[in-house]
Amino acid sequence: MKKIISNIIVIYFFFAIFVVNTTVSRESQNILTIMGTIISIDTASGKIKIKDESGTTVPLSIEADADIDIKSLTVGDGVIVKTNLYKNILSLVKMWCDS
Repeated sequence: MKKIISNIIVIYFFFAIFVVNTTVSRESQNILTIMGTIISIDTASGKIKIKDESGTTVPLSIEADADIDIKSLTVGDGVIVKTNLYKNILSLVKMWCDS
């Protein structure tokens, strides 16, 4: 009986690891990382456009509750941005400034 219970516990443990790993993988698949240069900023609407490394223009939104100061950004800044699938910025890091 003890062996059956210990086997059930081991099976449950591996199943729990599988479920957690699958959830983390799905969340990370929904996050996009974009590296590029800011080509336009609309501070009123909280929208920016980035030209990525392939030359594609990517429109992005900064959510009101995001911890990103849009006023500290300037056109020409090089950035690495993490967004969700809806192109809402989750994080933004300046890599270089065009001054």
